[in-house]
Amino acid sequence: FDPRGYPSIVETLGITASDFSACVAGDAMEKRVGDDYDNAIAIGAAGAPFTVILIDGAESIPISGAVPYDAMKQVIQTALSRVR
Repeated sequence: FDPRGYPSIVETLGITASDFSACVAGDAMEKRVGDDYDNAIAIGAAGAPFTVILIDGAESIPISGAVPYDAMKQVIQTALSRVR
């Protein structure tokens, strides 16, 4: 996707193009993004997208890369069965 189209997209989300451009040009989010990246690598991220299913009181379930709908549905059903 051409990044020149981002301003029109963010405006549909209620963000002004100028606020978005200032955020992208600045470094205010650099540490947060870096910390998220480091955390993802530490827990096994090896592809994009990277999803983590969190279950209260149980070990998290990391899912690296694209997963077909039926496979993701099975993972979620298994996770839900752990909390029922």
